[in-house]
Amino acid sequence: METFSFRCDDKSKKELDFIKASLNSNQSQAIKDAIHAFYVILKTQEQEQRSPQEILKESGFIGSFEAKKDLSITYKQHIAKGLRAKHDVN
Repeated sequence: METFSFRCDDKSKKELDFIKASLNSNQSQAIKDAIHAFYVILKTQEQEQRSPQEILKESGFIGSFEAKKDLSITYKQHIAKGLRAKHDVN
């Protein structure tokens, strides 16, 4: 674990004191919590700026299975065929 030191103006000191009191925590924990909260905000903004395709590629979903190239057009026929076969209906 690293130790950090930084200069803190009066406004930031008051804000840190407020965070400490609100969370009933010590200075180190309040700073860690504040960093994490800001991290979550930035990661959320980053996620919102990416396209659904980028998110799916990163998740590994795209390319995780094989299918017919026209599946987005013919999926209903494939589902109906599978259901007919499953329930032995022609």
